[in-house]
Amino acid sequence: MAVQVALRLDLLNRPGELVRVLRPIAQAGVNLHAAAGVAVSAGNSGSAGMPANVIELLPSHAAAAEDALQQAGIQAQEVEVVVTWLPNRPGALLTACEALATAGINIEGMYVVSTDPSQGVQMTFECREAQRADQVLASVRY
Repeated sequence: MAVQVALRLDLLNRPGELVRVLRPIAQAGVNLHAAAGVAVSAGNSGSAGMPANVIELLPSHAAAAEDALQQAGIQAQEVEVVVTWLPNRPGALLTACEALATAGINIEGMYVVSTDPSQGVQMTFECREAQRADQVLASVRY
């Protein structure tokens, strides 16, 4: 398990916005290990009433990705995420979430990074107390 830095961006929900964000990262030679996104409800729209998206990227080098975005005039927020492997079986995600809830740790975001038949499912959990969440998840018995 490890705590890593992910980048969260608020984008307008329109064609080409993701391309605008991904291009400078790719041109900087930064690989993305994972990406997640969701459209925000119509009541929480972006500027000029345009619907918004929230995306989160897990880059191989967060500082280089953030620098590339800043040079392109794109703002990103750094967030700490716990990256951990869960067994690929029913109830594993529930067990992890219950452990965090019992510890009083709120999950602000999560997404799959990868799957591997021998290791399970690699997940991220975004929590304000990422270091403590990492310790909690390391002690879980699945």
